[in-house]
Amino acid sequence: IYYSIVSGKFYWLVQAARRRKPGELAGSLNKDGYLQIQIAGENLHGQRLAFFYLNGYWPSKTMDHVDRNKSNNSWFNLREVSYTRNLQNAFKNKEGKLPGVYKYGTKRPFSKIVVNKVVVPLGTFDTELEAHEAYKAASLKYFGEFSPFAT
Repeated sequence: IYYSIVSGKFYWLVQAARRRKPGELAGSLNKDGYLQIQIAGENLHGQRLAFFYLNGYWPSKTMDHVDRNKSNNSWFNLREVSYTRNLQNAFKNKEGKLPGVYKYGTKRPFSKIVVNKVVVPLGTFDTELEAHEAYKAASLKYFGEFSPFAT
């Protein structure tokens, strides 16, 4: 298998099966959006295979996609991080809701962030946008380059 560090794509070098021809793209996206490649009967995630391809050993930690695009396996978009650090680069966003914004009933919106398993209240605000901006600022302060808002 050949790995392009720039594009993050894998290509077959030899015909290992009837369907796998040399030069063709290897793998497919799994249900979670990660590239998965089957080699010798084992399913491997593209980001872990890229690490192995360039380092000669398997990563001991989680592989993080800096741009949060699970299918972008460019070497410049991957970093080995702890599970906790990887979670800091992700956030759950319910449809139509701003991350970090909470509102109970008709009360004013408030914001909070979890840092090292501790909830840090960020305040109550007049608008949801103000609460979201406070969350973004706190995310950058506490998580730095691992914040989903880092550019």
